[in-house]
Amino acid sequence: MATPSFTAPRSFALPHEPTADITGSAEPPSERTDEHSVARGLAALATLPESQRQAVLLIKIHGHGTAQAASILGTTAGAIKVRAHRGYVALRRKLAGATSPESTSLAGAAKIALEQSP
Repeated sequence: MATPSFTAPRSFALPHEPTADITGSAEPPSERTDEHSVARGLAALATLPESQRQAVLLIKIHGHGTAQAASILGTTAGAIKVRAHRGYVALRRKLAGATSPESTSLAGAAKIALEQSP
């Protein structure tokens, strides 16, 4: 008995819109892209360690996948995932204005990251 097979049409492609949403805001883009928000996001991005900043920029701003970002930076996809995740957590904390002792300790940061993960 032959197994039916299905192949997707080769012309099918999702529209690609690079995203620069590093604020984590649920508001529509038109309501949150004022100059102050952009400046705040860029300032927070600039404070990240170089490896985290590169991972976040390549994935979120330039729209590369982890494998492609890893190839560009000469490292592994796993390392890029770790760097990007750490960058996202740091950006979330900086943009939320987290200055409590819990958010600055290693255990507190881990707790916050676990609470915020889906």
